[in-house]
Amino acid sequence: MHIDPPDLQKRAESRFTNDIDKQTRAFGHMITYMDQIVGDIMAKLKEHGLEDNTLVLFTGDNGTHKSITSKLPGMNLQGGKGSMTEAGSRVPLLAWWPGHIKPAVRSEFFCLVDVLPTIHSIAGIELNRKVDGMNLSHLFVGGEGTDRDHVLINYGRGYFVREKRFRLNQDGKLYDIPITSDASRYSEAVTTDAAHNFDRVRLQKILDDFMAIEPQYNKGSTDSRKKKERVKRQQ
Repeated sequence: MHIDPPDLQKRAESRFTNDIDKQTRAFGHMITYMDQIVGDIMAKLKEHGLEDNTLVLFTGDNGTHKSITSKLPGMNLQGGKGSMTEAGSRVPLLAWWPGHIKPAVRSEFFCLVDVLPTIHSIAGIELNRKVDGMNLSHLFVGGEGTDRDHVLINYGRGYFVREKRFRLNQDGKLYDIPITSDASRYSEAVTTDAAHNFDRVRLQKILDDFMAIEPQYNKGSTDSRKKKERVKRQQ
């Protein structure tokens, strides 16, 4: 894999161990390059005196590629990109705004659809149309606000609804996801305990409503017709 400028390749390889494979080396190169780009952006903000008036958000849209194994405290985690799992959908979100955001670690839900209404609120700009996301600016800058109690995920033909404890996938499997450790969080443990039937029914209603949504753009398009046919087959 070629990296330009070459010094980034040397920097990446200086941290490699002797036992990593070709795919992991390429991943390490990409992380190093991304780190350089983010650093350049942050340096420019400081150079122009904009760091105190700029909210920086850093996140991802999916988990790591399945060929990559991440080393977490006490365990190795195989990437889950493209899968309807915790490893496929759970990613970090870093928010940086000196003087406005206090250093902390939070566990509340935040979804990519929440970015637009949240930054509109922080910037004092009124949204003139209904959007899917929630204004979660209180998680960053404090004040009153309503937390997100669940997230909805769709990728290809896969769907799920995830709340603090449970995740219900479209195949009917209910996952009990304790967060006592990384091992338990990523265990993908299915529960059939009858004590959770109320939660199953409640989440199934949320998931059914989500899967029935028709895209609001190009209602007569091929994609829209395919969505209708897919939902009909799944009923």
